[in-house]
Amino acid sequence: TSEIKKVYQRRAKLASQILSEAKLEFTEPEAPFYVFPRRRGLDSERFALELLDTGVAIAPGTSFGDYREHFRIALTVPDDELPVALNKICEATTK
Repeated sequence: TSEIKKVYQRRAKLASQILSEAKLEFTEPEAPFYVFPRRRGLDSERFALELLDTGVAIAPGTSFGDYREHFRIALTVPDDELPVALNKICEATTK
């Protein structure tokens, strides 16, 4: 429905703002269920495992091909949890 579409558009906008502030490279999501950011030099498989320790799950880019420096974020968590998860992801990319 159009209401569900609005929810995901809002989540995609929030994700874009937070990820941009963290200087992550990504393309604005057209279908706003996922964001696929890149951090140069990142080992996304190791990064995904490290994030699990913080309670956040992402998919490593290598699950989708030769995208070792990329990872996929699903925007399917509740609105109140999304900024918390995104901030944890951004903090972890700076370590």
